Amino acid sequence: MRVPWLAVLAVAALVFLWLQREPVAERSPATGRDSGPQEAPQGPGVGPSAPVGDPQEEAVPRAQPAAEAGQNKGIPDDPIERGPCSLFLRAVSEDTGKPVHTEVFLYRLDAPGNEHWTEGDRWQATITIAKAGTLVEALPEGDYRVFALGQRRETDDPPAFRVSGARTEHLLRIPMPRCFQVYLLVYDERGQALRHANQRADGSKSGSSSGPDWLKKRQLRSAGGRAAVGVGRGIGGHTSHSTERQIRAGPAGFDFGLRTEDTRFWKTTASFRVKFEQRNEVYLDLKGDAARDRTYIAVALPVHLFRGVALLPDGRRAVDAGARITAACEAVLETADTAHAWQSLPVTVLVMLAGYEPFAFDYRLDQPAQVHTLKPVGKAR
Repeated sequence: MRVPWLAVLAVAALVFLWLQREPVAERSPATGRDSGPQEAPQGPGVGPSAPVGDPQEEAVPRAQPAAEAGQNKGIPDDPIERGPCSLFLRAVSEDTGKPVHTEVFLYRLDAPGNEHWTEGDRWQATITIAKAGTLVEALPEGDYRVFALGQRRETDDPPAFRVSGARTEHLLRIPMPRCFQVYLLVYDERGQALRHANQRADGSKSGSSSGPDWLKKRQLRSAGGRAAVGVGRGIGGHTSHSTERQIRAGPAGFDFGLRTEDTRFWKTTASFRVKFEQRNEVYLDLKGDAARDRTYIAVALPVHLFRGVALLPDGRRAVDAGARITAACEAVLETADTAHAWQSLPVTVLVMLAGYEPFAFDYRLDQPAQVHTLKPVGKAR
């Protein structure tokens, strides 16, 4: 029987992965924030940018082209072609229409091949798009597409667009991550909502990216077209934190605040352990997989209910013999079917006593309490 123990969150070092011609940022994005009321905090990006010398455009940063490829031992260069075109990029939230500060990778589609590399999509620049817009210079004429690290997961990239002439202006509509509210209702054995608890929160945030799935990879000619061997580095990062505090429920339950949808780069998880005096604990695990307000429900029952249902073979209560009994309820999402189902929520009870096998069982208020007998270690059934 599964026991819902809180997972231990390990802090990992930055992980650098070789990619297949999909270059990604050289370091983790910093954190910014969009001003829209529905927008979640964003990572504005880390691509190189420089102030503009033209005094009429001093407020608009210019993105610099990507570094030349082929800086890895044994891999030929794949020079980035320069050109006479410039591109002025602005980005807005697809949901609110408000300007956003975000990072994108600009790819030139179907870039011509050269002595060592076949035709294919070429990373042209890393661009931190300011809310006022960003200028990209020295681009060849052609079709381009962006890959936005800051947009929410499981969404399509903005469509391709054409760059031609001295200056092209283009507006990107990016599906940015949104916020959602989370509440927890915890009921006692009478169906009354509990109001006071201690909360421990363990959160983690991991980041990685492997580039767009629509990328037409450039292949090394010497490999005979068998593999898209490339230059380019991926990034990965991981952060974690733990906090503990006293919490008090409001009319809607315990307030776990605004959570944020995952982005292309960042994926977040949070595990909450809610403790009550002389009652079972409650576990709640959250992910940033969907932006919808949600309420979870759980029960916290008096521990004396569990002490009389675990016995030794001689009929004594296991707790009287020094057994350690722990109990926890895993919170479930409240729906039309579960809103009044608190009596059927299982509390998983674990009994441990030296000389006996650990034993776990589920306790439910809507079922008669069953007596369980511990099994001595090594004794056949």
